[in-house]
Amino acid sequence: MIDSATEKAIQFKISNLIDGSRIYPRGFIAYKLSNAQPEATPIEASSSVKVLSATVQTSTEVIGGKMVPHPEVEELYYAVLNNPLLLKEFNIREKIIRLAKGIFTKNPGNWVALQVLSPAFTTLHFDFIKDIIAFAQTGRTALNNHTWRSLLKGEVTPRKLEQRSDPKVVLAYIQETNLLTTDTVLLTNILKHTSGFIQLLTFLHILVGNTETAEDGISAANANFIRIGRMI
Repeated sequence: MIDSATEKAIQFKISNLIDGSRIYPRGFIAYKLSNAQPEATPIEASSSVKVLSATVQTSTEVIGGKMVPHPEVEELYYAVLNNPLLLKEFNIREKIIRLAKGIFTKNPGNWVALQVLSPAFTTLHFDFIKDIIAFAQTGRTALNNHTWRSLLKGEVTPRKLEQRSDPKVVLAYIQETNLLTTDTVLLTNILKHTSGFIQLLTFLHILVGNTETAEDGISAANANFIRIGRMI
């Protein structure tokens, strides 16, 4: 059971991030950028799940019953995958930074707190975020990108609450991690490493891109636009 102090702290951190955010196929929450459009006209569905002591009402953009990935991130990721030399171009690097700033927000710590609202935010999702920070600190990750893409499939439903990350643990991690204070600090430390740009783009792909197979990914029942309802 979450204590009231932890809940109030998280609610304070996420208060300015709720509107316009959505859940992506693997279960992470990030802004829906205004210039990002899905490849096809989505249908809408809605559901709600009890998170903390608030009701989170969701309105879901889906195609074929699955969440829509971030089209800009996906287009750039696969373009670079097919032609790695693109990473040498200034405009490509600039676009990666712009997309990362939009996803992590000006305060990445608050963005991490926002993940608590996702019904699919498991301990594994939290471990991936910690691996992003580990790369920023050391230039290395605990698991390689292929393993993370395989593990994070968006399979978890709100019914599996025992697999959810503990909000108190998440909040404590945010408070003790200096690299989460601003987007500039986080991105500067990621990009100082030799493989920084390709690794950052891959992080974004895992956070807001599509899953590896059509069978995986968050379904329409599990959320998109996040909106805090009345406290109950």
